[in-house]
Amino acid sequence: MSETLSSSNVRWTWDDRLHPQVLHVFDAPSGRLEWWDSLENAATDPVAGKVLCVCVAMAIAREVLVAELGGTKSFGKAAEPLELLNQWVDCPTDARFQHICVLIFGEKKDSLHNVVWAALRVATSSVGNYEAGWALSSACSDAKRAGFSDQALREIAKRELLSRVHRA
Repeated sequence: MSETLSSSNVRWTWDDRLHPQVLHVFDAPSGRLEWWDSLENAATDPVAGKVLCVCVAMAIAREVLVAELGGTKSFGKAAEPLELLNQWVDCPTDARFQHICVLIFGEKKDSLHNVVWAALRVATSSVGNYEAGWALSSACSDAKRAGFSDQALREIAKRELLSRVHRA
């Protein structure tokens, strides 16, 4: 496995040659299983599959906030949980994971934007039980309710995954 769990100033990356089916999930037409249902299992490693789902959910949440709040400058507190999620992806720690859990299961959970809550929920999914894909579907549903098409979500997801490809 060449995925790297790095220090906080280096992005988590993945090698698409080790997971050749991942980018192909976007080629399949809509059907019984949507691309988000297939992403987690397309990776050859269940941990990588989960983290790929987290990255996609985070990118979708960011795009929804941009569309609804009018750009990244107006994110304010709405983006703080996404920054925490980004830090957890790049350098997972127990403290960051616990903070994510407090955000989505604690008293202030209702103050989170739905798509941000869904992105955080992907991070708390179990590994290898199809839960990350299930949680990612919630983020996609929230984005669709915000006016994003399936094609737009595919493009956001693919762009995010390609931005994290690293070949050793």
